[in-house]
Formats: sequence, C-alpha cells, structure tokens
Amino acid sequence: MRAAHVLSIGYAGITTDTPLSVGQTLSSSNGVYELGFFIPNNSQNQYVGIWFKGIIPLVVVWVANREKPVRDSTANLAISSNGSLLLFNGKHGVVWSTGETLASNGSRAELSDTGNLIVIDKVLGRTLWESFAHLTDTVLPFSPLMYNLATSVKRVLTSWKSYLMVQITTQMPSQLCTMRGSTRYWRSGPWAKSRCAGIPLMDDTYASPFSLQQDANGPGAFTYLERKISRILIT
Repeated sequence: MRAAHVLSIGYAGITTDTPLSVGQTLSSSNGVYELGFFIPNNSQNQYVGIWFKGIIPLVVVWVANREKPVRDSTANLAISSNGSLLLFNGKHGVVWSTGETLASNGSRAELSDTGNLIVIDKVLGRTLWESFAHLTDTVLPFSPLMYNLATSVKRVLTSWKSYLMVQITTQMPSQLCTMRGSTRYWRSGPWAKSRCAGIPLMDDTYASPFSLQQDANGPGAFTYLERKISRILIT
C-alpha cells in the first residue's frame, strides 16, 4: 500500500483547532506508529488508518472507514467539542464518526505508543473512545480480543476482503474460533494454561506470547504480549 503523507504534525494530537488533513500525519511519541490518510495500490479511494512508521511497503494495522472511502483532497479527520472523531469527505459531509461521547469541556485525540488511537477528555483525563475497542483485521500487542458477559460487548477481528471473523468463545476455558456468519470454519481448541490444545505447534516447548484472562461471570480477554514490532492479521 502507499500513503499520501507530506507534513507531520508530530504527536501533539488532534484538537478542535487542529484537524488532520490529507497529506498530514500524526505519530506516536516513540516513533513506531503513524496515523493518516492512505491510498491502497490500484485505487483512488482514501482511508484513514494507522500503520508502522517508516516501513515500506506500508503495513496498515487499523482502518477507520473501511466501508466508506473518501476521494476529496480536502477530506479531514476532525474532533467535535463533545469528543467525537468525524471524518469529513470535503464538502460532502461526515462519512464516518466514532459516535457520541461525553466530554466535559473539550477533548483531543492522540496516538499512543502501543498504536492505540485514543480520544481523551482534556479536563478529566479519562478515555472517551479508543481504536483498540474497535479492531479491524489486525491484533497488535496489548490490543486483546475480548467479551464481557455483563455488558454484551465483544472485540473481534474482521477480514477486509473475505468477511471472516475471529473471536474468543465465552466457554471456560475459552478458545479461538474463525467464523463466517454463523458458520464456524476453524477452532483452536480450549486454552490450556499457555497454549491452545488443538494447535499441534503449541506443544510443551512452545514459548507462548499469548495470555488468557477469564472471569466466570464477566469478562474474558485473549491478549498478544509480544513486545517487538509485530502483528496478527486475518485476511
């Protein structure tokens, strides 16, 4: 993939006074991740995404507007006074947003050192929205697949091309499943302390970079703990 980025606005963040325009990028403070507009090869469509900074060809790890690309050179990613991220397609209006939030008195969007795009309440310092809660086709270190029985919230991976979905089950212990609609294509077998029982390569000598935390009556989270620049992708 190739990206259109000319001017970097550092890692100060997106505010109501400083939207992110085509040709600008927002970087994490550690210089690992970058947010901006990119154009896939052989396409005229533009997307807002996060990628590994300085790696060619572009390795995109999160996309905001997968189903609603923009083509206007005046498109921009802005933030409203109540803390909603808004993607404007030039004069055509808003094509994507994070939805309503509850900012007390202003907010800003920052790209964290883990690659998580976070909207923060500037007064209270609390997180109003984060991209880790809205995964696309990639898991980064510390961006878990999860479920919460109490709130019915799930975090899953969804392929951009094949519409496959990867999720963790609510059974104890959990396992990974690949789904297409209601049809299950693959399962990993139950989690067994540090590995998935149904994956032969995860034998007793396997040094697992994964962790599973579960509560019988509440949440479960399957986390990738690798600290190197890496990712897990569903295609």
